[in-house]
Amino acid sequence: MLKKLIFISSLMLLCVFGRVWADSNGMLLNDDSIGGHYIDVSIKELYSRKYIQDYSLLISNESDPRNILISGGYEILDYVRKLRNKAFLRPKIGIFMADFLDQTALGLGIGGVYHLPKSEKRKYDTIAEVILAPRITSFIDGTHMLAFRAQINYPLPQNTEFNFGYRNIAIGIEKRSEKSFEQGLYIGLTTYF
Repeated sequence: MLKKLIFISSLMLLCVFGRVWADSNGMLLNDDSIGGHYIDVSIKELYSRKYIQDYSLLISNESDPRNILISGGYEILDYVRKLRNKAFLRPKIGIFMADFLDQTALGLGIGGVYHLPKSEKRKYDTIAEVILAPRITSFIDGTHMLAFRAQINYPLPQNTEFNFGYRNIAIGIEKRSEKSFEQGLYIGLTTYF
């Protein structure tokens, strides 16, 4: 119950203080974590660059029952590459803040998103994403962070979709070996409004 209360209150704080007016939101679950995300799909512009943004909160007890990861991402739309199979490749900048193994880690990462939209033959879309925050852009107790996600989104009635995927988030902490913050399969639901 305490985990759910922390989760809901943290999402509300992200919404109020981060000024997140989302076009979609969702929740992802697996056997040892709960996560929520907001995605603002309206195109924004900053310094003549177009982007979309997302925010997420993940609570995991894989290594320690108090692990919390807050992240924000910005997919830059000016540099989208369309691939032969009608897929898109977009660069992404990510910001991470983690409370992990009684340590705090902060990182600024860069990576990319591969998106294969649904078609008439294939009723679902596929997303793969990787973001790396190397040592030079990791601060406080963190030495580096690596986040990987592969997800399939299957549409359901009433602007909802079923999410199924795999994620692996690894965080390096000063004077400790790299640890997996969260790893494994997950399921979820996303609604669009």
